[in-house]
Amino acid sequence: MVLILYMMEISPPCRAVLMTIKHLGIQAELREENLIIGNSKRHPEFLKINPRSCVPTIDDDGFYLWESRAIMTYLVNKYAPSNAIYPKDPKKRAVVDMMLNFDQGTLYRSQVEYLVICLFMRIILDSNRNFRNWD
Repeated sequence: MVLILYMMEISPPCRAVLMTIKHLGIQAELREENLIIGNSKRHPEFLKINPRSCVPTIDDDGFYLWESRAIMTYLVNKYAPSNAIYPKDPKKRAVVDMMLNFDQGTLYRSQVEYLVICLFMRIILDSNRNFRNWD
């Protein structure tokens, strides 16, 4: 059976899993789950696979896994255990793990802080614009 990757092309975690799949030469079927428009709500089979309804998610012959870092390390461990992309040496692997997790506490936090302000300001501007149009 071919590995199935449920993803959204614009999602950075999905892109990271896709890059890992391509780097390792794994055959995969890509299935777009556009969570922005609520696609997964129309696909109850996806919710059976992943009750959290998040992407990326993989189906590896009935083994379901989500969370990009868990997926990437699983793929390397299963399909390319001797690949240097995820070294066996504990110190070298720890450096890779550190970089895999860098975005969780540092990068994403700063992005969210910035984007929340931008989105909040846009909502205010849009609501003011719509309010003026009510006259």
